[in-house]
Amino acid sequence: MGPFALTTLAALAVAAALVALCVRTDVRHRRIPNGAVAALAGIWLLWRLALGALACWEELAGLLDSSFPLGTRFLMGTWDARPLGLPSAADGLLAAAMFGIGLLVLALAFEAAFKREALGGGDVKLMAALALFMGPGRSALCLLAACVAALAWQALCRVRRPRKGTRSQAAPSPPGAFPFAPALAFGAAVAVVPGIVWWLAA
Repeated sequence: MGPFALTTLAALAVAAALVALCVRTDVRHRRIPNGAVAALAGIWLLWRLALGALACWEELAGLLDSSFPLGTRFLMGTWDARPLGLPSAADGLLAAAMFGIGLLVLALAFEAAFKREALGGGDVKLMAALALFMGPGRSALCLLAACVAALAWQALCRVRRPRKGTRSQAAPSPPGAFPFAPALAFGAAVAVVPGIVWWLAA
């Protein structure tokens, strides 16, 4: 396993820890910390810069067939590298814009039409940060899997809801919107993990 793959796996491990923090906070308090989302985007940026630095190292070590100035090689590694089959920086930024702005517009339109909250701002920002790592295609799969998981969970909760006149021992849910961060985390795992496992096994 080369340095590009190891660096990518380390970045994904830190990103997964930040997503787990978002899930925990969303489940307990119905909010997603802005700091955790900003840190997730920061990890993506550091990862891309590290890929550029590794590309320069390969240039200096003479491991590449073609030769470029170090500044050009750094930009190429930062912008175009696709370790473990993950998207380039351009695809990540495109996906973040598409899904961040798209979800925000859909959420605002839903709230205007039905006078109820569809997605919180934290959910939109978390999806945009995750899209940086996934690109457009994986982001679409992530959102689809997240919606299916959220609908299935809500259906299960309705089935298990105690009937009127019975007392439930469960603590009441905190006020606020349905916690969507767990569903997004599940969707991201569905979109990213199988491809990485396949890439490593190939």
